[in-house]
Amino acid sequence: MNNIVFKMTLGSLIFLYIFGPDLSFLPLKIVAIIGLISVIIIFFKYQKLLIKIIAINLPMFVILTLLIVYSFIIEILNGVQITTNNPSILSIRIFIEAISPSILLSIVLIKRNYDFEKLLKLLIWLSALQIIFIILMFDFDFKYYMFESIMKISENNVILIPQIFSTRIFGLAKNYLFAFPFAQGLFIVLIFVIVKITSNRLYLLLIIPILISIILNARIGLVPIAVYFLLSIFFIKINMGRLLVRAFTYIMVVFVGLFIFNQLQENETFKRASDRTYTAVEDTRNLFNNSEAGIFNALINHHIHLPDTVNGWIFGSGLKEKSEFERSDIGYIRYLNYGGLIYSLLIYGLFIIVFYRIFALARYYNQKQEIRLISVVFLVSFFLSQVKGDIFVINESIRLLFLLFIFLQINSKNTEKKYD
Repeated sequence: MNNIVFKMTLGSLIFLYIFGPDLSFLPLKIVAIIGLISVIIIFFKYQKLLIKIIAINLPMFVILTLLIVYSFIIEILNGVQITTNNPSILSIRIFIEAISPSILLSIVLIKRNYDFEKLLKLLIWLSALQIIFIILMFDFDFKYYMFESIMKISENNVILIPQIFSTRIFGLAKNYLFAFPFAQGLFIVLIFVIVKITSNRLYLLLIIPILISIILNARIGLVPIAVYFLLSIFFIKINMGRLLVRAFTYIMVVFVGLFIFNQLQENETFKRASDRTYTAVEDTRNLFNNSEAGIFNALINHHIHLPDTVNGWIFGSGLKEKSEFERSDIGYIRYLNYGGLIYSLLIYGLFIIVFYRIFALARYYNQKQEIRLISVVFLVSFFLSQVKGDIFVINESIRLLFLLFIFLQINSKNTEKKYD
């Protein structure tokens, strides 16, 4: 009984850590509370392990420190008001809200005999649990109550625009229109990986509820899935028998998914969401056919606002928007306007190191090929999604990334396993 309670508590904590919904009855954001508690526990109880992790990943921590210092300098010099959502503070929050909780959660998981395979299974089930909140939110009264009374949402948040709120925003998370569905796409990648590891194709059924979550919120979640299928070719040794079994299994899952999809089409909200997904697929196809592609034309024609001066290109202006009338959704443009090439090189360098470290840590595990595949798929997916927004800030996807990275680090043979 105690073991069941502990697992439920641990699962709930990881769920809240990754998805980070803003709850109105808490004085701080849930991820901030988890982060601050983690920092205190680590500094008082696990200093040696923290020092070991910093020593092993010194380039990453050096770049993170430079990123924090540089962000504060350009914001102060440009007279920018510093808030919790400024890149300077967001860089600090990477350590508090992503790295520190990942260290503490990894220690707890390893103490409970979780290995890499068990961690993936846990994460996949937690992701699939979002379908419970999605189903409940099809009742508009319940959905309104959640966001009015339970969730802490600012009045000027774009998700409260009636057209968006009524047709999208499903599940229990924070960044509904970008990082949350993108993270759900990453979870589907992890399902494909766990199927490769365990040969248990029943896990493929979990793709359906997670895919529904993506379709209802934002199409960006389809990016990691597409990247996985494109890149897995380089990681799979062709075996005709396995290939046929795998193809048959995927076809059956597709048929089940189509049946559920057809039933959901009777719901007006889901129908509008599926129409948006179809439009995205058509835009992508038209792009490769040299035809007009709506979403891509919009990005190219209305979102490329580059710095005007050499100083702007090198150092930035301290603001992600070039001006009030020259705004961009493209993450690369936003970072360039904010901190120039210096900031861009630092932020992208930081995460390239994380992806590389995951790739390198694979040699300590039996699932070496699968871990390297995760590393490469995540790297390509993150950098592709940066075209549509700021993915390299503290959010659902970044917290998932650091949990995987830190767990692999602490559980590897090159990290001393002394936690007491």
